[in-house]
Amino acid sequence: MGLAFTEQGNTENPSVVFIHAFPLNRKMWKYQVEGLSQSLHVLAPDLPGFGESPILQKNPSMTAYAESIKNFLLEKKIHKAVFMGCSMGGYVLFEIFRQYKEMVAGLILCDTRPQADTPEARVQRMETIDYVRVNGIRSLAEKMLFSLLCLETTGQTPEKVDEIKEIILSNSTEGIIQALWALASRRDSVELLQSIDAPTLILVGREDVLTPPDLARSMQNHIKNARLDIIPNAGHLSPYEQPHLVNRSIRKFLEESNIISR
Repeated sequence: MGLAFTEQGNTENPSVVFIHAFPLNRKMWKYQVEGLSQSLHVLAPDLPGFGESPILQKNPSMTAYAESIKNFLLEKKIHKAVFMGCSMGGYVLFEIFRQYKEMVAGLILCDTRPQADTPEARVQRMETIDYVRVNGIRSLAEKMLFSLLCLETTGQTPEKVDEIKEIILSNSTEGIIQALWALASRRDSVELLQSIDAPTLILVGREDVLTPPDLARSMQNHIKNARLDIIPNAGHLSPYEQPHLVNRSIRKFLEESNIISR
């Protein structure tokens, strides 16, 4: 069984593949699917173990997630695409570029970082695995929500808080645990940045406390000709918190990169 996915837009248009954050799924991209599919062929898959996709049948890793995306695209006869990844989705993008560079027409790195986990962060991942096994996904969602979203979002749009919580709750416990293993064991990609030669856009929420703007600026300095947009009134899930601004940045980037016409 392949990956579950949402697809919208004319297949003759350039393809953009949206890879979701942890611990969410493809539903986090609803505003991009709705807002960008008039001029793009939009695909938003659930990574293995998330949403409606089956769990991995091998050791969990970013390499395994990247391979699942590659196979998904080849099944759909898509050999080149722009890839956008948010948070963990960005880690998958680094692996896609490392393994399948020929498939990458452009990269949009959103609220993410190139560094591997520190030893302390790995310990925290293992503790979170134990926490999820004992307390379940609902407790994890309630614990994480306010680090994922900025105060503007939680204060002004409580319905978005509820929606994000529901998205998290629609995932499987085993999928969450597999992802935590993959996050803890992922490779460092700092050295990879200078080899990225595809058009690249970096997006970050101004109030992102998990991958703050300084990290995004550092990435920009290491990727040739990368563009950086800092999204106001957004935290770690800027595409969901400020979809109009993010979609506008995506369109402008694709136009300036001659991927879509102005």
